[in-house]
Amino acid sequence: MDINNPLDAIYAFAEQTYIRMQAGDLLMRCIDSGSIRPMQELVEGLVLAGPQSMNTLHEIVQETGQRRAQVQDDLQRLYGEFQKKLIKRRLRVSDQFPDALTFTQMDEENFYQMLVSHGITGEDEQTDFFQIFQETQDLMSSLVENIQLFVEIENILRDWLWALAYQSAHEAQPAMNKTTTDWKL
Repeated sequence: MDINNPLDAIYAFAEQTYIRMQAGDLLMRCIDSGSIRPMQELVEGLVLAGPQSMNTLHEIVQETGQRRAQVQDDLQRLYGEFQKKLIKRRLRVSDQFPDALTFTQMDEENFYQMLVSHGITGEDEQTDFFQIFQETQDLMSSLVENIQLFVEIENILRDWLWALAYQSAHEAQPAMNKTTTDWKL
């Protein structure tokens, strides 16, 4: 590729965009199935292709990281909305649960105890709070599962990138040694 040729730059950008679109579609299939298997199948094919697939793997890692960051933002935004709903009803949870991931660990019994400790003892009011709590917990649990899936995919991709980089370096080593040997003669 000639970096001075504008068409080469356009083709490279188009290829990069295409790879990321395909990676995004594959990541959605992983989320839908709740499994990393679709990505593993692609990665296996890329690894068999050898070191020339490193750029593709790198693009997929970047897309996966970007998707993970978006889901983490969604998780924090959802938690912020949950906090606002509770504050409107005279309950502040940010002291006990400063972030979304901490909150996802809360169970119904702890939530009930928190309600009682804040003087919320009426059955109708508690029911209202529990409905908000359960809806938020369900959505947040789904987002946390997606984050975990993305992290697992990123780890696999990075491991294979390192393996291909190692392979590439060792394939280049004999050629460098031959050149050095030829030079000494």
